[in-house]
Amino acid sequence: MILDAPGDHRSTRAERFAMKAAAVRLLRKGHRTSKCMHWRRPDMEIQVLRGTTTDRAFYHGLQVCAMPWTCPVCAAKISERRRAEVAHAMKQAEHEGLRVRLLTLTVPHGLGDDVAKIADQMSKAWMRLWQGKAGVHLRNRLGLFGHIRALEVTYGDNGFHPHFHALMFYHPQQTTDEQWGCLPERWQTVATRSGLPSPDLTHGCRIDDGQKAASYVSKGVWGLESELTKGHVKKGKRGSRTPFDLLRDYMKGDKQAGAIWARYAEAFEGRRQLLWSCGLKKLLSVAELSDEEITHKPDDERSLLLATITDEQWTLIYRRRMESAVLDLAEVSVDSLRRFLDWLKGGSNGTS
Repeated sequence: MILDAPGDHRSTRAERFAMKAAAVRLLRKGHRTSKCMHWRRPDMEIQVLRGTTTDRAFYHGLQVCAMPWTCPVCAAKISERRRAEVAHAMKQAEHEGLRVRLLTLTVPHGLGDDVAKIADQMSKAWMRLWQGKAGVHLRNRLGLFGHIRALEVTYGDNGFHPHFHALMFYHPQQTTDEQWGCLPERWQTVATRSGLPSPDLTHGCRIDDGQKAASYVSKGVWGLESELTKGHVKKGKRGSRTPFDLLRDYMKGDKQAGAIWARYAEAFEGRRQLLWSCGLKKLLSVAELSDEEITHKPDDERSLLLATITDEQWTLIYRRRMESAVLDLAEVSVDSLRRFLDWLKGGSNGTS
């Protein structure tokens, strides 16, 4: 089930499909996102369904890319499912007597930096942070049980800004605020050892306590969970732009924004967006689902079949970029949807 931010879900949906089309124009030929929702899955029919929980229409039976970095349509579905997983994990952690802090890690960056290289070095620094004798000692001092780490990137006057958000699950009886205070210096050490510029002790490592976490959670769909899982779809702050902000600007005619987005897409392809520490999902009763498994699930598990679309009809819908409009029609009038599909069937032998 996908829950959009407050506003008109149809305009939001239309924007996602339009952004996907823009992304395809910028991506290399043969990229998985360029094939997303283009063809039917071999073992299924293309169906228009309407969720009984949300009363919203959606497609089922199409091949999808499951690429959260580059596909706005798949990203919306994946991020919502991941948000729900993190929300469940936080509630379950409370039942287990654990507490949560939000850790944000950044490094200095400049215009023209190789963002792929920085992301690689940050991943090495993260591993160094918790590994070896010093890392084990740090985990014990903090009473850590596990973590959920998200990789996020924005673009601003100083170029790309990759950074980590991490939910740190810990035993409150085994640590103190003073012990958490050793993290900034430790992050500075492992970052420089990994070839990164030395992070500022004040701004390079931010630790938000339980009260801050509670304030995020109280915001509902834009709470702490979304800070972790919706980095690619939310809009930037203080003049920075998220990758999808860049895509929006490209759609408005900003070719430079499009070129920057294409560099981002190449740099982040294949990277893990959300990473859970070993054993944490099992402890907190969260199912193991890949991004591809999530994108193949129906948007709403309880749904009604409204119509079936032939390959020829879908070719016309896809080429004319009517994917969102057809779903709008399905939500307004099922009879009108079926008449429209019949009209497409009659004109499928004509010019498309």
